[in-house]
Amino acid sequence: MSFAHPLALLWGLLAIPLVLLYWRRMRVPREVVATDMFWQQAFAEEHTRSTWQRWRHGMSLAVQLGLLLLAVVALAEPLIGRPRRIALVLDNSASMNATDVAPSRLAVAKEAAKRLIDSLRPCDRAAVITAGESVAVRCPMTNDRQRLRAAVNATRPTQGATRLLDALAIVDRRTTQIPNDFAATSTGIDSDETYIFTDGNIWQIRRLMTDNAAVSVARRHWVRIGTSAENWSITQLNVRRSPSDPQQVTALVEVQCFADRPIECQMLITLDDEPLPAIPVSLAPNGRYKHLLTMPAASGARLVATLGWTDALASDNQKTAIAPAIDDFGVSPSASLSEETPCEAPEESDLRLPDGLDIAATEIQAKQTGLPLWSWLLVVTVLGMVTQWCLYQRRWLD
Repeated sequence: MSFAHPLALLWGLLAIPLVLLYWRRMRVPREVVATDMFWQQAFAEEHTRSTWQRWRHGMSLAVQLGLLLLAVVALAEPLIGRPRRIALVLDNSASMNATDVAPSRLAVAKEAAKRLIDSLRPCDRAAVITAGESVAVRCPMTNDRQRLRAAVNATRPTQGATRLLDALAIVDRRTTQIPNDFAATSTGIDSDETYIFTDGNIWQIRRLMTDNAAVSVARRHWVRIGTSAENWSITQLNVRRSPSDPQQVTALVEVQCFADRPIECQMLITLDDEPLPAIPVSLAPNGRYKHLLTMPAASGARLVATLGWTDALASDNQKTAIAPAIDDFGVSPSASLSEETPCEAPEESDLRLPDGLDIAATEIQAKQTGLPLWSWLLVVTVLGMVTQWCLYQRRWLD
């Protein structure tokens, strides 16, 4: 058994003055009297008293020492079980921006992570790692709950694919490369168990769930975020100069259906904020649609494709590309995608959850039910002191 506040055990030294006080009180003073004839009846009554009355002082001391022991243990706050070392891995990839759960999957994951942090005991330690388009150790191992909560709150969404493989490699100490300045160690995160808050929207999810190469799978707890939502996405928008006419550009736009039902909608195209004719889109279940456009465009012209459909992930319903410079024709005729392109990982558009995510986010509770052990010890101590005082004062026994 360990204690949350081991220094509180020093209160046990109060037993020394307590024993001295009882020893001094139990010493019978001697008095000289002229005759003992008046004391004979009192001596006879004392002889007939119960065993409890004869041993009252000794039993009282034992009870007081027992109550002091309970009080000291309660102040030290005993902890059942060994301290835990937990790694919290937050998936903040593009798919976690989905709004199939309000306000978003990432927000729900952050709230679940904070509830888990609030359930930690003072001796438990945790670390926070994000696994979006880059891996970051937001907070190394610590038992400071405020610092852990601040690291979770500071997590922001990204637009790239998740890198859970890299994050778990750090957690499982399969790599010594921690790619940021947050970590104060180069030996990885030394954790006993890992909670992974993710929607599981990664191609290597089954490999991660069954990987026994360097870590026991039993140490990993997959926290399910979101629902199996339908989504339709613009997965590709490429622009290049026409080989026959450098003043013209050719755009290839691809739309993909990540659902088990077909849809029909319009795709809106603008060139430098000027609308072009809408393109009708018809998608079969889990199908793809590609369309080629040819139009005149100046160097640096901004082409935007928007899918006229509302789904759980709005960021992949629009893509932006910048037309290559005419001077570069013949050198680099391929598209030059601008930084405004919202989603750069097409695999993140599939919002359907895989099997194997064993814990729902709502199943993580902030606090354990019932009073902690130290509270019960304090209650027993108070009741014991009241009972002992009543017995000693002969309220219940003559």
